Amino acid sequence: MAPLRVVNRGFGGALIADLTRYADRIVLPLRPRAVVVFAGTNDIAGPRLASPRSIVDGFTAFAQRLHAADPETPVFFVAITPTAARWSLWPVAREANRLVGEYVSTDPRLRMIDLTDVLLASDGTPDRSLLRSDGLHPNKRGYERWAAAIKPVLEAETSSDGRS
Repeated sequence: MAPLRVVNRGFGGALIADLTRYADRIVLPLRPRAVVVFAGTNDIAGPRLASPRSIVDGFTAFAQRLHAADPETPVFFVAITPTAARWSLWPVAREANRLVGEYVSTDPRLRMIDLTDVLLASDGTPDRSLLRSDGLHPNKRGYERWAAAIKPVLEAETSSDGRS
């Protein structure tokens, strides 16, 4: 993501409620110029299957917590991505993404980055060449696609926000 200065605060197994639970400890002290969130996939695939509405509620709680501390920080929600391992859950993920998109459209500080089109093969299924052997996590090429889609959005936002 260079030249952007990025601090990765992600951790394996995170649920969307963890965003708010740990915000005071792992996000707010950094005073970020922008926050990129990728969460929700573990919620819809976990032992207690979350509803699409609960994904929106979790993201809403996090955005509200962040904006209580810094009302100007833009928050980017990276839509839940299609993967081979969780393809059967794609209808739930797609609905969660739609609902988050509706919520994001109500607040100019919120954005959504949807990687779906860059991660699907020509037949409309997840492109396995972008995934590790587990069919879930991106491989190097997959992350390159992520970065190619996310970086220009962040560069445009952070170069025009007037913040240092």
